[in-house]
Amino acid sequence: MEAKSKSEHEVLRHFSYQFFLSLIMIITLSTLLLLVMTVIRNSQFYRTSGYIIKYLGEEKSAEGVFEIKELNDSGQDGILFLKTNKDDTTTVFVNTAGSAVDNQPVHFHSGTCDLPGEILFDLKSLTSGISSTTLSEKLTDLQEKELVLVIHKSQEEANTYNSCAELK
Repeated sequence: MEAKSKSEHEVLRHFSYQFFLSLIMIITLSTLLLLVMTVIRNSQFYRTSGYIIKYLGEEKSAEGVFEIKELNDSGQDGILFLKTNKDDTTTVFVNTAGSAVDNQPVHFHSGTCDLPGEILFDLKSLTSGISSTTLSEKLTDLQEKELVLVIHKSQEEANTYNSCAELK
């Protein structure tokens, strides 16, 4: 009887050991998956920025690159690219990280980040943190004006500004 009891005890101990190892493996893999998902989410902004820079290409260089800074603890910042087109229009690329909603209104206002004025140019709303709009204005004309890019929190909360970039 003792031999059988000892064998059952060893089988139970072996099973417990295997179960414990499996549990550790599941926890480790889950943690790794969360880490990978976080890295992918955070790098999406930088990959998209790289795509825009690549799109601009050698002959279509960005004449203006500006930092978009967060406002009101929104966590939304990014990069603004301005590019002159062959027909003297200007393409405005907006790329942000930390965008929680789609269809965020984006405008060029007069003024500064501290005191945005009236809306001068309506840009396409952000979708997944990205907006691209072509304006009929020449880039040099835009740069002569005191403009500030303003990203609003949402259509419903347009009076709340999430981020901005001054064209200086």
